[in-house]
Amino acid sequence: MNLLARFSKDLVAWVLPRPRFILAVSLLSVIVSLWLAAVRLEVRTEQLELISPRHPLIAKTRILGEFNFHGKTTFALVVRGPTQNRAIEFMNAIVSKIHADPEHFEDVFYRINPDEFKKWLLYYLDKPELVSIRNTLERNSVLVHKMAVNPDLLNFFKLVNQDMASRMVGEFFTGFLDEKV
Repeated sequence: MNLLARFSKDLVAWVLPRPRFILAVSLLSVIVSLWLAAVRLEVRTEQLELISPRHPLIAKTRILGEFNFHGKTTFALVVRGPTQNRAIEFMNAIVSKIHADPEHFEDVFYRINPDEFKKWLLYYLDKPELVSIRNTLERNSVLVHKMAVNPDLLNFFKLVNQDMASRMVGEFFTGFLDEKV
């Protein structure tokens, strides 16, 4: 008789005469698991918690910590229109849609004076930084082209959500391969 069959037979022979004990142990394990879940389980909703702390983007977010808006999850939208009035109209339309959805958006901070950010304009970047931007645009060309096909707000959110979800799932399932032990 093989070892597994013998072990199974011995286990069944031991369990059958003790049904109350087995039920008590099962109930106790359920209670302990519920207690542990209630005490130790925590849900982290911050998107950056899903990514390895060694990922280069996480290091850059720490550098930009002063723009963290007191720990709130944020996203930035930069608009460039054919005229300043058209860009402002577009931003006002987006702001009204965001204000109409308080379930998903707590607050809106907009209308920043672009003159304050001139030191970060593209023509001040070094060649390696410009190459990095070009590479990023090439990597995200599918997203840019899909947005060009249907340039509305819902499509923008859908595309960003799909991109973030696919990257987070990829990081979740393969991100540990990049970590050094």
